[in-house]
Amino acid sequence: MPTFGTQVADNQVMLVVAVSVPSPGDDAPKHTFRALVDTGAQSTLVTARVVRQLDAASVGMGAFMSANGQTELTDVFRLHISIPIAEAFPAPDGGETVATFARGRDLQTMLMPFDPPGYDVLLGMDILSHFHITMCQGLFVLSN
Repeated sequence: MPTFGTQVADNQVMLVVAVSVPSPGDDAPKHTFRALVDTGAQSTLVTARVVRQLDAASVGMGAFMSANGQTELTDVFRLHISIPIAEAFPAPDGGETVATFARGRDLQTMLMPFDPPGYDVLLGMDILSHFHITMCQGLFVLSN
């Protein structure tokens, strides 16, 4: 099972994700962004920077409840988000080969009403629920 692990730093898990506008044949250009894992968020949110860089068009309006309990109305975008997972395995010649797997989903993502410092994507349970997550002793492990 492909697995990715990273250290929890300052009580946060940061990853790099690949984001694109879904297209037939999956040939849309992908851009990478820093992402914050938020297991308390039901939906994935993106910053205006992501929307601008992808030239994404809004598919409507949506509402989410912010951490302070307020309902926020914001634009919704259909985006494909992949989380790269690397796996090392022995090669036939005895060396080590690294294969990269990116598991992704087309999601209805919402625009963040602010630009947080340090990340552009907030990964919610709408994508995280498709992975197996283990957190133990300061290590975050994500598996397909």
